Amino acid sequence: MIVLPFDQDIGYPQQQQVQINGITYTVYHRWNPEDDGFAVLQIVRDLDGAIVLNSRIEPVTPIAARDPVTCVDLFQVFPYTITASTCEVWIIYD
Repeated sequence: MIVLPFDQDIGYPQQQQVQINGITYTVYHRWNPEDDGFAVLQIVRDLDGAIVLNSRIEPVTPIAARDPVTCVDLFQVFPYTITASTCEVWIIYD
C-alpha cells in the first residue's frame, strides 16, 4: 500500500508522479465546486499516456484503476480523507 502524494500547501489543482508496481503514473487532483464540492482524480500511465482512472472520488469509497484496453484491474484506489483542502488517497496493489 502507498499513499498518493498531495501537497496541502499547494492545494487543488495539482499533479504529482508516483511509481506503482515499478510503473510511473502521473496523478492529477482537482476540486470541482459544483454540487457542494467534490474531488476528481485522474491517473495516467506515463509509459503510453493511457488514462487508467478518471473519476469523482468520495471518502472510503474504493475504485478500481483499470487498463483501458484489457479492462484488467491494475490496483485499487481507496480515498481515505477528501476535503476542499486535503486529499489522502491510498493505493492498494499486489
